Amino acid sequence: MALPLLKVTRQPNKCLVTALFGLMLLWVASSVQAVEVAGLYRVDLPVASQQRAERKRASSVALERVIQRISGDAAAFNEPVVRAALQTPERYLRQFSYYQAEDAVNNGQRLRLLFDETLINGLLRQAKQPIWGNNRPSLMMWVAVEGAGERNLISAGGKTIWQRAVKRAERDSGVPVLLPLMDLQDETSISVMDVWGLFRSKLEQASERYRPEAVLGGRLYQTAPEQWAGRWLLVFEGEAISFSTAGTAIENSASEALSQVASIMVKRYAIDTAVQDANQIKLAIQGVKTLQDYARVLAYLKGFAMVHDVAVSHVDGERLTLALTTEGEWHKLRGLIALDKQLQPLSNASVEFADGLMVMPYQWRP
Repeated sequence: MALPLLKVTRQPNKCLVTALFGLMLLWVASSVQAVEVAGLYRVDLPVASQQRAERKRASSVALERVIQRISGDAAAFNEPVVRAALQTPERYLRQFSYYQAEDAVNNGQRLRLLFDETLINGLLRQAKQPIWGNNRPSLMMWVAVEGAGERNLISAGGKTIWQRAVKRAERDSGVPVLLPLMDLQDETSISVMDVWGLFRSKLEQASERYRPEAVLGGRLYQTAPEQWAGRWLLVFEGEAISFSTAGTAIENSASEALSQVASIMVKRYAIDTAVQDANQIKLAIQGVKTLQDYARVLAYLKGFAMVHDVAVSHVDGERLTLALTTEGEWHKLRGLIALDKQLQPLSNASVEFADGLMVMPYQWRP
């Protein structure tokens, strides 16, 4: 449940404060850790030559991948300004370089393209599309594949087409993926039939050791030569969401599944650029003991794409009160903070108001 931004013009009713503070107790995060995804604006591609026409072709493909990673939604490509940008991709490049890779494609010649974060985000703002930062929830994947008359679970240690497809899909979507080790502990906690049946309780229990923020179970089966269908169950923030993939090569099944997962997650964590209103939020942070802590707290909060400004309201010993100006509502920032453990909500703090806003209490844990 999202806690609305509360503004008051008089002393709030005690019952209302008690109810609101009850909601604050729901902030207490689990023991999971989010993943800070690197390289979201970088793409490496095989190329046939170093000719400008070939570079432009590769740049357009790479820009499409970056837009997909940052917006998290294929709907961005319906926007005229995005389609126009794909025709002039080099405008958004910061730098590029060629290198030799150890593969057989085009004699190993590859092009590394780094796009400008400010320009890409500006393009998405112009198109009124979401902007998803690099602090993202981890996803545990349990996948059963039916082929050659048997069913097998995909593990982290293999080098099959499916494992390579998952790695590629992870890079393209920007969703950090975990695959099971399938060691003795996994084998005793979940079976192929459990995954094939998409039994939620089994998927969640077997995932506990990996401490992910979300769990995805899937079953893949062949419907025709080079055609695969999939049924998927995503467990995310207490909800179970079912979806399917169909009519695709097995190499593309992971990409389609993770694309759908990203479109769901982006609604929870991304900036909604279609909403232009700025919001004011107050945080009271305990445990800021040194100047180094002070600098780290400010840098940490300014690192969120949705935070436009951080101002110090009050310092009292180890307690730092900050006023934040954000692009987006409080519940999205709360969700982003909950992905990491550096700020932890305090459930035993007294309710406070300042400048008509409830002050949200946290503990700094560097």
